[in-house]
Parts: sequence; structure tokens; C-alpha cells
Amino acid sequence: MIANGPTDTLAGHQPSLRYFLLDHGRQQSTDLPPDNLVSALIALEAGASPAEAATATDRLIDLLAGHEDEALTEAFSAWVEVLLRPGAHSGTTPDPLTRLKEVRTMLAERVQEWTREWVQQGRAEGREQGRAAERSLLHRQAARKFDAATAHRRASALADLSDPERLSEVGEWIIDCSTGNELLERVRIICGDEQTER
Repeated sequence: MIANGPTDTLAGHQPSLRYFLLDHGRQQSTDLPPDNLVSALIALEAGASPAEAATATDRLIDLLAGHEDEALTEAFSAWVEVLLRPGAHSGTTPDPLTRLKEVRTMLAERVQEWTREWVQQGRAEGREQGRAAERSLLHRQAARKFDAATAHRRASALADLSDPERLSEVGEWIIDCSTGNELLERVRIICGDEQTER
């Protein structure tokens, strides 16, 4: 960009900046000074649990409360708000420390959201485990009443069946049917209906 020339001419105009590059993704919390704003922010971002995030938020609030630089408090408040609730901007802008204290509320909301997601995920996994256990029981019952080949063919036919009422019907059919072929025909019909409903 600059033509080759005497280096003495431009030496006084070249910036001489010092900086410290910190990869917060690799930084261990034990390596950071405890009473440092950047340390508190890294702890907040890296918080593996809601309790750790709450502790880091409280530490950040305490550190900023004693700080005179309002622009710095504003910057941290904005960053934490984006971190915890992206896209949430109200029409009024309270002072930065008040906004940062509101982070506790945002954090509580986020924890509730996480909890709801965990509960929903757990319920879905539990339902799937229950259906798998029911299919396994039906397999054992069919093998016991008829034979292993009938049970195996019935199991592969029911592998994708997820309706609990239909699975219960199959259990009743194992008791009601007098032959393995009769059971397999009923299962084939019900599985055909299930495929049509999808």
C-alpha cells in the first residue's frame, strides 16, 4: 500500500498498539484473576450450569457497581443482554447497572426455558423407551405362545408402530389369536393402516 521509500519518514506515523489476545474458549477459570471484569464475563459465557451463570452474573454486577466508567458498564450490560436474551430490546433504555441487574431476571427466565426443554426431552425419551419395552414384551409373548419365527416377523412389522393403543391391541391379539398366521395377518393390517395415516 505504501511505496518503498525511506522508513524514517513514516516511522513516526505508524501505530504502535499493544494488545492481549485471549481465547476465552480455552481459558481455564483458575488462570484468570478473580476480581476482573473480563474474567467475570468469560465465566458467564462458559457457565455450564444455571448456578454457575448466576454466580458469574452476581460477580459481574458487584465488579461494575464500583466502577466509574459508565460506558464500560453500558458495554458489559449490552453484551450480557445479547448473551442471555438475543433479540430482546425494549423501547426504553434504563441505566446500564439497572440493565445488568435485570440480567438476574433474564437468567431466571433462561433457566426456566432450559428446564422446560429438559423436561420435554426427558418425556419424549421416556415415551420412546416405554414403547420399546412394550414391543419387546410383545415379542417375548408371541414367541412363547407361537414360535420364534412368528415373533420375529411380528417384531419387524411393529418396529415403526408408535401408537400405544395399537400396541395394546397387538397384546390382546396374542391372547386371542389361535395361530401365528392369524396374529401376523392382523399385525400386517394394523401396520398398513399406520403407514396410511402418516
